Amino acid sequence: MRFFKSIGELYTVIFTYFLVLFYCFTFLFSMKASAGVEYFTLGSIGLLFLFTYNIQHPKWFYPIFATPGLVLTILISLYKNPEILPAAQSFYFYHKIYTVFIISFIFFYICFKLEKEISETREKTKSNEKQLIYIANHDPLTGLINRRRIWEHFQIYKDRKDLYNSDYSIAIFDIDDFKKINDQHGHDCGDTVLQIISTLIKTIIQKNIKFARWGGEEFILLFPYANPQVIETLENIRITVENHVFEYKDTKLSITISFGAANSKKYDSINAIIMEADRFLYKGKKQGKNQVVYAPLCFSSEALLQIV
Repeated sequence: MRFFKSIGELYTVIFTYFLVLFYCFTFLFSMKASAGVEYFTLGSIGLLFLFTYNIQHPKWFYPIFATPGLVLTILISLYKNPEILPAAQSFYFYHKIYTVFIISFIFFYICFKLEKEISETREKTKSNEKQLIYIANHDPLTGLINRRRIWEHFQIYKDRKDLYNSDYSIAIFDIDDFKKINDQHGHDCGDTVLQIISTLIKTIIQKNIKFARWGGEEFILLFPYANPQVIETLENIRITVENHVFEYKDTKLSITISFGAANSKKYDSINAIIMEADRFLYKGKKQGKNQVVYAPLCFSSEALLQIV
């Protein structure tokens, strides 16, 4: 942390410090008394505050608050007869009260300001940490979780499979002929298509389905179950995307997507399941695109089977 952010802040510290010293020595030499030495404490507290507090703008609290009282006390010390001071017990008594009041007030003011600064710093730190975690786990273009984060969910589902024999499913899909979209309409159009598809699918799937951008135009869906409902959901997504009219500037586009699906009934390894889903995806590409391809034995409903 920098001590000062502007010349004005430096002047504030210097002015406050010398104001305190001037009062202390004037009172000591003119009144020949120890009263006033307490302001060394005041000066130390002020300097500690100004040197440690993250100043945004010059803080004129100290000179503005302290100057009237200090000037009044100095005038009294200069024009009062020093010989009568020891007899003027009430004056000395009230001066001590004044000194204690000033020091106490500023001390509590400093504590309040420091506590406020610490609280704000903590909140900013928490906010920054949350933002960094979000950035580390999400794709900046689509707002979906990224490959790093989906792998953590993979591991959770695998552990649950190992403990409770609870199967899960993985589906990989990508946009058919996405390269043509970029080549014909530009990469901005391609980015827009990726964003629209991401938003569209998020409105269709259930909350317990993890949806991530796998890379480029490839996406991945992680289901916490392995039943025919997986295929139903994928078909619903495929039809929704096929029927949606994508608009970019003055251009309307028809987009389709292809899926490859697999689950943990056949494989124990996460990589093996992903490779299986990826293999089915490319098989669907060769078979004409715009389809969902999966292993019949892994999704045991005759009405939903697609022989591969």
